Amino acid sequence: METAIDVSEESLATIKGIGPVLRRALMDWRESVERSFSFDTKKAIPQHELRSLHMHFDTRRKAVKRELNSGVETLSRIAMGTRRKCEELATSAARLMPTLAQARPDVAIRFVG
Repeated sequence: METAIDVSEESLATIKGIGPVLRRALMDWRESVERSFSFDTKKAIPQHELRSLHMHFDTRRKAVKRELNSGVETLSRIAMGTRRKCEELATSAARLMPTLAQARPDVAIRFVG
C-alpha cells in the first residue's frame, strides 16, 4: 500500500498481522485524509503522475482484455462441446425411436391379453 486510497477493508484483510484495532485505525486515517482532500482544478497534474496513471491503467486494461479473451475462448470451447453432445444425443434419440415405437404396441398387447 502506498497511499490512503490503497487502504480498504478488503486489502487490509489480506495482510497478516493486521487485526481489528489496527484495521480500524487505518480506516479512520483514510477517512480523515478523504475528508481533508480538496482537488484544485486550476492546478495541473504533474506529467510524471499522468504517465504513471496511464501506465497503471494501460497495464490493467491489457490484463482485463487478456482475461476477457481467455473467457471468450473458454466459452467457445464449452459451446462447441455442448453442440457436439447435443448432436450425439439427437443421433442416439433418433436411433432409439423405432425401438420405442415398437415397445408401445408390445406393452399394450402384454397388458391387454
